[in-house]
Amino acid sequence: MRQRRNCCSPASSSSTSVSSVERHSNRSALFALLVVCGEVGVVLGPLLGSLLLSTGFDTALLTGAAVFAVMSVVFWLFLPKARPQAAKTPSDLPGHPSADLWSCLREKRFIGFAAFFSVNLLATNQLYFGLPVELERSGAGASSLALVFTYASILTITLQWPIGRIMRKAGPKIALSLGFAFQSLGFASLAAWAVIPSPSGLPILPAIVLGTGLSLGNMCVTPIAMGLVLEFSAGRPTGAYYGLLASAGGLAVVIGNTALAPLYEHAYTPSIPALAPWLLMSLLGAITATFIRRFVPNTRTNAPVHIERQDAREPSAQRPAGQRS
Repeated sequence: MRQRRNCCSPASSSSTSVSSVERHSNRSALFALLVVCGEVGVVLGPLLGSLLLSTGFDTALLTGAAVFAVMSVVFWLFLPKARPQAAKTPSDLPGHPSADLWSCLREKRFIGFAAFFSVNLLATNQLYFGLPVELERSGAGASSLALVFTYASILTITLQWPIGRIMRKAGPKIALSLGFAFQSLGFASLAAWAVIPSPSGLPILPAIVLGTGLSLGNMCVTPIAMGLVLEFSAGRPTGAYYGLLASAGGLAVVIGNTALAPLYEHAYTPSIPALAPWLLMSLLGAITATFIRRFVPNTRTNAPVHIERQDAREPSAQRPAGQRS
């Protein structure tokens, strides 16, 4: 799925965060770039696929296999081989949690953060699970789904970088609350439209408004949240933390879609019951926007980099007075 490039790829997220520890002071900027690159693939992939299918299905399959083979070589050559200074992370210092793979399960603050952030995956998943229902209700038709996806991708490619910059200046608490508020408003607008006939001249408008709210919300929260995971891990295995975040999102999708499915059955025609699934998602977004800020890490320090630099200064501090490097 397009929206899981970041959250459901613990290996790539962990590798991105390690690289940022080594070379960048602002990790969320890297994740914003990751989102933009992923959306470029979402736009170009179907276009390339449609061209290849015109030459034959076997050609499309072989080309797809070749792309994955090339990317395997690229990852093998360029991904970090090991974590630098792994033995000198804060978790090895007195008073810090142990650095085993299960340490994420013992950190209640991160578990709460992962639980609330999982609403982002459930919300964006409604582009696949619930939006076709809305398009049928409005009369736009299922064929309009590709148009909404393309619009959302172009919106992300255009705005992710400037929005990410603004959110980094605003801070994680404001960014996360604002992002989930956008998503809540998107669902609320669709709940209001669900009880009345869609605009006759532009039946796709409610879906476009929902796509805008979800895209803006995702642009606000995803790069910030992915960067915060490294602060939660504090030098411990980052893959475990990203994995737990992804698992929480997957569990939210399973439970949430199970609860939403019977509600969508009554959302195919304009009526009062048709607002139920959208209103429920709007409430979840509003609750998350209110409470997720309480689970943001207290400090925003890049501890592994600080320790590595401190260790690098220790030899010079121990030189006898008067000795120059």
